[in-house]
Amino acid sequence: MTNTPLAPLAAALLEAATRAGAEAADALVVDGTSVSIGVLNGALEQAERSEGIELGLRVLVGKRQACVSASDVEASTLTEMAERAVAMARLAPEDPNAGLADADQLSDVRDGAALDMNDPGADPDPAMLERMALEAEAAALTVHGVAQVSDAGAGFSRRRMYLAATNGFAGGYERTDHG
Repeated sequence: MTNTPLAPLAAALLEAATRAGAEAADALVVDGTSVSIGVLNGALEQAERSEGIELGLRVLVGKRQACVSASDVEASTLTEMAERAVAMARLAPEDPNAGLADADQLSDVRDGAALDMNDPGADPDPAMLERMALEAEAAALTVHGVAQVSDAGAGFSRRRMYLAATNGFAGGYERTDHG
């Protein structure tokens, strides 16, 4: 996972959308990393790691909307995303239900940490995940009638998400998943 601050990226996307002609917009920024380990017959079969940042932008022009995404955080990319989204929205059919909530409809509760979705402990290393996968495979083989396990694995991911909109909403959270 990168250490990129998410709120300024979302704000920059919203500014770019407004400059490009959007009447309203929302921006989602997701930063994450994941590791997965697979074993077969007591040996390492596969190991994968991915990390990156993803940007999503939805713009509204009247009752027309369009969405774009990218993984490049350069200022020129944000501008290009906004311009492309506004151009697409202008060509989209009208949707009577498209829009953002009014500011007075937004909740004041924005404490993502209160959701308790983040394991504050250290991320497991690949060796630990491999041990967990081997233990899972061994446990499956103790089941009566099971002679072979097609695969066993363990994984971990950590994601930070931040959503901001031109109606004043801004909030985010961090989440970890173990599997």
